[in-house]
Order: sequence, then structure tokens, then C-alpha cells
Amino acid sequence: MTLIHRAKIKCEKCDNEFEIALYGSVNVTLNPELKAKALKGEINSGICPRCNARYEIELPFLYHDMEKEIMIWVFPEKERERAEEIKKELLESSGEFMRIWFKEHPLIIVFGAEELKEKLKEL
Repeated sequence: MTLIHRAKIKCEKCDNEFEIALYGSVNVTLNPELKAKALKGEINSGICPRCNARYEIELPFLYHDMEKEIMIWVFPEKERERAEEIKKELLESSGEFMRIWFKEHPLIIVFGAEELKEKLKEL
């Protein structure tokens, strides 16, 4: 399931207020257009419709491809130093479904849009 929240942001260049889509979870099987956005680094980003300033909102989200049986947890680049702590938290806080998933699939964590793009090209 794709989880999306719309948030208003104010452009720092022209003071225009506009909405941006913020994703907590991206399911590219159910929403295939989001795979192209992920490959372009456009998840949790937007462009001011008035001045074309680009905004990237670094929020963690889950990338899920049901057909390929891939789940990738994407965290902001600034969280990289917490990689081991994040991995531990994910494993400890997971419900029964995820504990079963991790027995059969690797835990994949990436940091930032660029690393996500690289990982998707590998898989």
C-alpha cells in the first residue's frame, strides 16, 4: 500500500505556498508510476509552480515491489551514521509479518535518493 500525505510548503525564493506529496510508503506494484519517480529521485520532492525552485524533503519511507519481493527502507542521508541503530530498531519493532519476511529476504536499508537509485539498478 502506498501511504501519502499532502503538505503545504512555502517557497523560500518567491514566498508561494504550494502542496507537495510526502510518501511514507511507496508500492510500485500497485502504483507503477512511482518506480519512475524513485529512479529519478523525485519521491518526497516537488517544484514550486511559480518559480520552479526544487524542494527535496528528506523523510524516511518504505519502497516496496511486490512482484520482485523487494522492500527497501530509505532514510535521509544525514541518518547514515545511525545505520546500525536503525537496523536494530527495524528488526526489534517489526511485527510478525516482517519477522517472517526477514527470515526469507534481506533487510535492505539505503540512505538518500541516490543510493536508492543505485540499489534499484542492481536489483
